[in-house]
Order: sequence, then structure tokens, then C-alpha cells
Amino acid sequence: MARLPKVKFPTTQAVDYYDKLVGLIDQMHNLAEGVFERKVRPVLRRNDDIDRSFNSPKYWTDNPDTNPSKVRLDDEIDEVNRALERIEEEAINNVFEQVVDKLANDFIDLVRTHSIVQVGNQVKAVLGFDPLKNDPALAQIAKAAVKENVRLIKSIPRKYFDDLNRIILNGIRAGNSTEEIAEEIQKLYDVTKNRAKLIARDQAGSLQGDLTKARHKNLGLKKFRWVATNDSRVRKKHDDFDGHVYTWEDGAGAGVFPGKEINCRCTASLVREELEEMWEAA
Repeated sequence: MARLPKVKFPTTQAVDYYDKLVGLIDQMHNLAEGVFERKVRPVLRRNDDIDRSFNSPKYWTDNPDTNPSKVRLDDEIDEVNRALERIEEEAINNVFEQVVDKLANDFIDLVRTHSIVQVGNQVKAVLGFDPLKNDPALAQIAKAAVKENVRLIKSIPRKYFDDLNRIILNGIRAGNSTEEIAEEIQKLYDVTKNRAKLIARDQAGSLQGDLTKARHKNLGLKKFRWVATNDSRVRKKHDDFDGHVYTWEDGAGAGVFPGKEINCRCTASLVREELEEMWEAA
């Protein structure tokens, strides 16, 4: 009896997707750093020798609305804001928008191919051949996944620039130092990369889970065996599911399926006995 191969999580595909997302994030972040150097740093350098808090007596006169320092700072903040708007538009239109459709489609195609091969290998190990045919459901799943990934990719620059505006403009108004604002921008860059990693891993697992379910149903299978990743990052409840058989109708517990919860790297394996019995009867 041939050993049933394990269904592998699409790690390579997720890493490749993440690397491409980081490439876009780097371009966007470089634009932001350019604005920081050209527009923000001079404002902060000019005020490094004074208390820049709006509560400082040095900053106000009896008529604060006509204070030259305040008027100048307001003008500079307006200029910074316009610069941020320009680079946000450039990042969205010239960086992300140019590649988003191809990036999403390429990723979905790779995960789709990976999933088809993984399930096919298991079926051939049991039956000696793969009777699976093209399933229209797979195309619909892939189409929906592309749409979702386009939405997620486009959300990256929007979220980044929302936070960047807050960090820079609030930082200037609050009188934060150059180093403090630069540190917050670096943290934002790291957070954005981590979000891209979550998107890549989560979408890879979710799509593989949907495709595996569709392939199993195409075979007439009603059950699956939960296979956990068996490392330190696996959820305890998913570790408890490991090796147990569940139905595609109910899942494990309250409708939980491999790959469908956020950041889940578990996979679904076919149940050898079910496939053998079904094909013997056929």
C-alpha cells in the first residue's frame, strides 16, 4: 500500500508573494522618507532650539493668531500635508496600481496549481491514477480570491499613508523631535511589512483550504483529516484537531476548516478508507 503523501502548505508561494509586496512597500516607504528629509526635517531643525509645544510661553504672544512663528508653522504644515498627498497619489497610481492585478493573479495561479498537485498526489497514492477532472468551481474560487487579494493589496498604501500623516503632522504640532518622528516612521514601515506577511500567509492558507474542499467534493468525498503544522506557532485547538476526521459539512467544531482562520497553516488530507470504499463500490 502506497504511503499517503502529506498535503503541503503553499509556503514557497506565500513567501514569493510576501517578497513582492515588500518590494512595493519599500518603494512607497522611500517616497515617504524623501518627503521627511525634504519637508519635515527642515521644520524640526529650525525649531530644535526652542520649545515647540503650543503650550509654551515662548510660542505665544498676547494675540496667538498673529504670532509669526505660529503662522509660519501653519504654512509649513500645509506644505508638508500637500507633499504627503502627492506621494500618496504617486504610490497608489505609479507603484501599486501598475502591478496589483498581475501580482494577485500570479499568486492565485501558483497556489491553485500547488493545491491541485497536492490533492492529485494523494488520490494517485490511493487509486493509482487521478480521476479528477476540471471543476468549474475552482475557477470561481480563484476569481473570488483574485478580487479579495486586489482589495487587500490596495489597502496597504491607504493604511500606510493614513498612519504616516498622523505620525508626521501630529508629531510636528506636538513638538516631537526629529528622532522621535523618524523612529515612529520606521515602526510604521515594520508594521506594514508584518501586515503584508500576514496577508500572504493567510491568503495562501485560505485559498488552499477552499480549493482542497472543492477537489474533495468533486471526488464525492464527505470527510477530511485535519493535519496541523506541529510547530510552536500552531494554535492549541488546531493541535488538538490534528489527526482527527471531520466532515466537510460541519468542519471541526463550529464550522472551522484548515487554512480558514486567520494565519492558519493547517491542511486537509483525504481519508484513505473513504476514497477506497467509494471507488470499490463504484
